[in-house]
Amino acid sequence: MDNIIAFLWFIGLYNILGSIVILSFLKENIADKILREWAELIVQPYEHGKHGGIWIIFSCLGVLYLGIMNILALHWDQEVIHGIIISDVIIYALYSIFLIYAFKFENSGRGLWIALILALVQLFWGISHLI
Repeated sequence: MDNIIAFLWFIGLYNILGSIVILSFLKENIADKILREWAELIVQPYEHGKHGGIWIIFSCLGVLYLGIMNILALHWDQEVIHGIIISDVIIYALYSIFLIYAFKFENSGRGLWIALILALVQLFWGISHLI
């Protein structure tokens, strides 16, 4: 059970922190600094586009929700915790697939490898609690 608690805390805090970082992307210069210069996820300068701000807020709220649910699950029944972990596994599996797909684009940077490794570690950590 201690490993499950560690998993839920880590995924929860990781996603809450991630939502704050994503929210900072509303400022294009910050998004460009993080995505292109620091994380090297993209190689060309970042621009929101016409509706980019809406997608940033949508993404921020989704990641924040995931983080909060994982932390709240610490106080729920084992069956509900199991369901939360299944949700985490599905989310990280989809995220891994999207990252693999992103490699085909010219604007993809070498930081995608780190993002993919992190996603796969979280995916398999979650799967290990379901086995």
